[in-house]
Amino acid sequence: MVPIEVDTFAPVAEIKFSDFKTAVAKAIVCTAKSETRPMMTAINFAQDGNAFELQTCDGMRLAVVKLADGGENNFSYLVPADAVSTILSMASGLKEDGVIKFKQAGRSALFEFDSVTVRANLITDKFVEVHDLLPKNYEKKINIDSAELKNALDIVSLATAENRTPLKITVDGSVAKFATNSTVANCEITVPLAYSSITDEFLIGFNAALLTQVVKTFADDELQMSFGEKTQGVLIEGEKHTALVLPVRLRD
Repeated sequence: MVPIEVDTFAPVAEIKFSDFKTAVAKAIVCTAKSETRPMMTAINFAQDGNAFELQTCDGMRLAVVKLADGGENNFSYLVPADAVSTILSMASGLKEDGVIKFKQAGRSALFEFDSVTVRANLITDKFVEVHDLLPKNYEKKINIDSAELKNALDIVSLATAENRTPLKITVDGSVAKFATNSTVANCEITVPLAYSSITDEFLIGFNAALLTQVVKTFADDELQMSFGEKTQGVLIEGEKHTALVLPVRLRD
C-alpha cells in the first residue's frame, strides 16, 4: 500500500461538518449516475472570490449551493459524488461543529477530519460555467410557500404513472395549479401564491420526480420560482441555494 504523502497537499478550505453535510445533500441530487459524462457525476468545489460553492449538473438539472463567502484563491475541483458520499459516511461520527479540511495536490483531493485522512481522485474534465447557465432575464416570477409546494408535488407525483406522464404547472393570477392526467388518476391541487408577476395563464410541464427531488432539498420557508418560455427551465431560489430544472414538452 502506498502511503498518503499529506505534506504534498496544499490546503484549500476548512469546512464545518454540519454545513458541508447540508450543502452536499442539496447539491448531490443534481448529479448523474451515468459514467459517460464524468463531470456530471461529480460535485464541483468552486470559489471565484465571491463565494465558495458546491456546483452540480446532470444535464436536466443544475444546483449551486453556497458554503461560505469567497476568499482570495480561485479554484475549481471536480470530486466524484460517490467519493463525497463515502467521505460523509466516514465522518458521520464527527460532531456537528467539527471541521473537515479539504486539500489538493495534482489530480487528487484530500479530506481530513479527526484522525481520518481520505484521498479521492479528481475528475480532470472542465466543469460547465454554471453561473452562465443560470437565466438572468426571466420576468415570470412567483413566490410560494415551500411546505405547500412540497405537499402538492408529493400528492400529484403519486398519479404520474411512474413518471411516464408529465407534471403540469399552471400559474393563473394568484394561484398555481399542479396537475397530471394519467392512466392512474387525474389529479389537480391548487396552491395560493404569496406573490405573482404572471397575469396571463401560463402552462409548463416537468418530469415530476426530477422537480420534486430538487424542491425537497430546499430548507427555506418560501421559494421564488422564475419562468421564461415553455421550453426554458424553472429557476428555483432560496437564501443560499439556487437550482434550475429543465421542462418536458407537453402535447397540445
